[in-house]
Amino acid sequence: MDPNVTLIIPVIAVIALAVIRIVKLVMQTDVRKLELRAQIQQQPGSIAGSGEVAALREELARLRDTSTQYDVSLQHALERIEQRLDHVERRVFQEVSPDAKSDPIHQVIGR
Repeated sequence: MDPNVTLIIPVIAVIALAVIRIVKLVMQTDVRKLELRAQIQQQPGSIAGSGEVAALREELARLRDTSTQYDVSLQHALERIEQRLDHVERRVFQEVSPDAKSDPIHQVIGR
């Protein structure tokens, strides 16, 4: 027998065993997935059949509402702070230069 053939046969055998093992693992995974799907569909108390998903969705909606309320509240607070700062700046600039225009930007650029 040719020496190359004697080397190829064990390599082919190892590759064939590896392929068989991989195919077996894939098939076991598919069988397990099907078993789990069947189990979920048969059990009325499972997550898919109960109101747990709906409760989680409601809680998520409440959290979104709360975060939106905080966002709006923060935006409102920032706007109030900005208005107060504008008012204070106008008062300070009027005290420094009572004859200048009330807008501080006009005082800075000299218009």
